[in-house]
Amino acid sequence: DRDRVLYEGAAGRLDVELDVPMPVNAIFNIASMTKPVTSVAIMMLLEDGKLQLDDPVSKYLTGFSDLKVITTFNQADGTYDTRPATRAMTIRHLLAHTSGIGYGFCSPIVARLQQGTKTSEWELPLLSDPGDQWNYGASTGVLGLIVEKITGSPLETWYQEHIFVPLGMVDTSWAVPADKQARVSRTHSRADGSLKEQPRGSIPTTPRAPRGDGGLYSTVRDYGRFMRMLLNGGRIGDVTILSDQSVRMMGENHI
Repeated sequence: DRDRVLYEGAAGRLDVELDVPMPVNAIFNIASMTKPVTSVAIMMLLEDGKLQLDDPVSKYLTGFSDLKVITTFNQADGTYDTRPATRAMTIRHLLAHTSGIGYGFCSPIVARLQQGTKTSEWELPLLSDPGDQWNYGASTGVLGLIVEKITGSPLETWYQEHIFVPLGMVDTSWAVPADKQARVSRTHSRADGSLKEQPRGSIPTTPRAPRGDGGLYSTVRDYGRFMRMLLNGGRIGDVTILSDQSVRMMGENHI
């Protein structure tokens, strides 16, 4: 709860193939649970007077001043028509996933447009006008770019200094040092009644182009401290990350 750990335990296998038990300090790639951390970073910059939630994204990043919205799309050949967006995209839109930016695994349109390219989701035409519709997508990735632009610092460096170290999140990073990699949980899927390990990719020992919307490695213990900070209105122990007002605002319905 907000005050302490009530119970800690582990079950299952860190590595099924090698029959390694799951430890309580296992490290996981936490994927999109990176997003709340980036949202907290944006709120910290808001409290510091470095941005406003209704600032247009184009104030901080190039490529967002002439937005286009898809009106028709041909899935077969990937051709489409667009029109100008009716309004500017703002930081608030990014935080609420109403920016019009999608993800390829959620949107067939985005998947088709990214096919055979290395184009980022936010470089594509929008699925809807900013503020009109909720789309799960890479909006928080753009927020990460804004954090880097305003702070002049890579995400890893700024998050370590302002969030992870103050909160005591000792195993959270976009990389896993070599001496900790034995604690990283392998990825498995269930097929024919048994767990099959997925192909092992290399785990970075140094951060590789961190994104604000994913890619962090962390532990249940570390992320528990992050959640306790939010449960306590932005504080944990003697450390204050956010004001209670900002945390309450994060919990309101913005859609």
